[in-house]
Amino acid sequence: MTYELTPDGKLVSRRRRWAEVLLVIGFFVSLVVALGALAGLYLLRGNEEAAPAVDPIQALDPSQIPPHLALLQLTDAPAPALAWQAIRANELALAYATIQFDARMENGQRASLLLLLGQGYRGSQASERASLSYRLVRTVAVLAGDLPPLERGRFLVQSGEGLALVDEPEEAVATALQAQLVASRAPGLLPAQRDEILARVEAILRQHGTPEQLRAVRELRRGPLLQPGGVALASQWAHLQEPASLDPILDEVVANRKAAVGALLQRIQLTAGQDVEPEREAVRAALTVEDRVRRDVIGQALSTGPALAQQHWLLQELRAWQALKLRVALGGFGLRLVPEWEQDVEGIRQELRRTTEQLAVVLEAQVNSQDDPVLRGMLRIEVLRWLALQGELGLYPAAPFPDLAARLAAAQTELANLGAPLALPLTYRPEEQLPRFRYAP
Repeated sequence: MTYELTPDGKLVSRRRRWAEVLLVIGFFVSLVVALGALAGLYLLRGNEEAAPAVDPIQALDPSQIPPHLALLQLTDAPAPALAWQAIRANELALAYATIQFDARMENGQRASLLLLLGQGYRGSQASERASLSYRLVRTVAVLAGDLPPLERGRFLVQSGEGLALVDEPEEAVATALQAQLVASRAPGLLPAQRDEILARVEAILRQHGTPEQLRAVRELRRGPLLQPGGVALASQWAHLQEPASLDPILDEVVANRKAAVGALLQRIQLTAGQDVEPEREAVRAALTVEDRVRRDVIGQALSTGPALAQQHWLLQELRAWQALKLRVALGGFGLRLVPEWEQDVEGIRQELRRTTEQLAVVLEAQVNSQDDPVLRGMLRIEVLRWLALQGELGLYPAAPFPDLAARLAAAQTELANLGAPLALPLTYRPEEQLPRFRYAP
């Protein structure tokens, strides 16, 4: 109950004034309790494992994907070319799906296409999707072990420039500072190449950085020739796979799938997407059969105990198929193809996770097969970075980031103890977004 002065201005009684005091005290006590509860909730959330602001896989937008173009990938048309053509045609949702779910795409190709995609989204006033694209560029640039230092630095500054253009100044500065570390520490860069990166970093910091940050990059540009300490990560990734022979029955089911998809495409073009159920059912049957045959054929090939490089290749083939299967389940081809998969999205994600973990076991065996301790340490770091990258891209569902980070830190320390400290070691920051791994300042 609220007590007020009477209209004639008489004072309230002493008893009522005490009631007001008690009410006010009660209000402030309740407020303190509520604020304490909110603070506790905040702290508890801060202790939980941080997750990306946007899951790259869940950012798929099936409603904007034209089936007659998306289905071309199921005829085995190359994904990079399809993504580039989709960007040129302003079919940005299709380009995103093509890039995001291709587990075979090379890191340099992925980053280049994501930059173009970010530009496309920015031109379409889709700033959130542009921001995600630029963050994914940064993710690849930081974690990919096989990028040359100049390419890595350029991707980082281009990502920072893009983030600045979509009104993400803090992220733009953070990305520019990562590029600055590459320019100042990465061995193998020529002076002109270092200055090229630093000049673009300076431009970002001039607009959005602090005076101290701007002064630091200018001192780097004016100072003597940089002589970075530490060693570059020597990528061995290209030598870890060797194709294995597979049962010819797989060739038959692939041909059947391509023929079924071709018939569906013709029907879509003929009827403008109407009355396509018989052809769509044929595609559903072909994909379902191929899924079963692929698992059986690859499982059989693995059971024969092939060389580690062949095991690696086989599991990568299975991962690539499972990533495509996940895209189908999420509607990533613009129409429903396999309803059973749509109802088992989480099961498909678990398949992809299990295969990635199987591959991680093979990769550890490949690491341990190295005779040179320095090369062994470098390969272990590259493997852990690759696993972290797959997790950040959504291609290693529920990746154990804290465990990967702890193992990565231990591997970097071990390499330093061998007299070969990395020029660009990584640190893990669970509060960060895409990626949670950054170069140590």
